[in-house]
Amino acid sequence: MGTLETTRTRLILAASLAILFAVNLWLYAPLFDPQQKPYKGSIAAGYAGITRFISEHPNPWGWNPQQYAGQPTQFSYPPLLPYTASALHWLSGLDSFHAYRIVVALFACLGPVTLAFAFFYFTRSLFWSIALGLAYSFASPIYGIFEKVDADLRWHHLPTGSVPLP
Repeated sequence: MGTLETTRTRLILAASLAILFAVNLWLYAPLFDPQQKPYKGSIAAGYAGITRFISEHPNPWGWNPQQYAGQPTQFSYPPLLPYTASALHWLSGLDSFHAYRIVVALFACLGPVTLAFAFFYFTRSLFWSIALGLAYSFASPIYGIFEKVDADLRWHHLPTGSVPLP
């Protein structure tokens, strides 16, 4: 492969990956919504709480009393996510839960892009790498579970307000 052809392939790959990322931003747009979703069984609020704690106590060598009866903050699981969300919280002024959701949604959008890039890196097939990224974007197995989750929500409704004790 000549240098000109390699440069052209790299530019096409970069443009294709950018378009793939934009498509995933469009597909995952509801994930960027700051409102609470109806799936109350999610543990996202717990991880967002770790983000809020790190935002208020940014010392990575400090003590995090929230996890496992306390541990050093740098051992929080997973460490990159709450620190990145805290940085977004500090820079943008968003509340910590919304900053956490934005970071998670961006990582979700990067999944198909990373898969397509890795496939291209190992096979050098531009067409099949972008096709794989698009297939992962549009034919995710998660779509098969949405109906079951919605059915469970109807059978096991959790109250949204406070419930008086007997």
